Amino acid sequence: MSNTLFLPGNERELVENYLDRTQFPELAKKYDCQKDDNSDTSEDTKRQAFQSAMRSFAFRLCERQRQCCEEAYWNATCGEEAECVRSAPMPDLCADTEAYEAVERWWSKLTPEQKLDIIGAYEGLFNAPVCDMTKSDDELDAEADKRWSGLSIDNKNLIYERLKNQ
Repeated sequence: MSNTLFLPGNERELVENYLDRTQFPELAKKYDCQKDDNSDTSEDTKRQAFQSAMRSFAFRLCERQRQCCEEAYWNATCGEEAECVRSAPMPDLCADTEAYEAVERWWSKLTPEQKLDIIGAYEGLFNAPVCDMTKSDDELDAEADKRWSGLSIDNKNLIYERLKNQ
């Protein structure tokens, strides 16, 4: 799967998806034991778990944004670094995990040849020239998957909606 962050639908989803259980093992254990408890101590545990998960989510989002800016900087033409960093994209945030997983399943079922045909047809969205055809099939498939994972959710959905029934 790509570097997409999934927007949680509620507090429980936030904690389930983003609480760092290696960094907060005791809090995670307490939270798991008190999920359905509504006592004051349970509410305090839920609040602490929520805050820790929110901090982790925010950290991951900021880290992804830093990566986007760094990539823009290193790919910029000399003298244009500042403008490229300013125009770097925001990290993808996905609210519909089911739709996202359907798109990813569709892509994974394509043959390497189909993937390369899509990259060629949507070269502008992939922001890269067609793959080097002198590489092995495994290398081409890995390159196609890497390019796919670099696409925004919107571009993945656009390609999927146009091609899913073909």
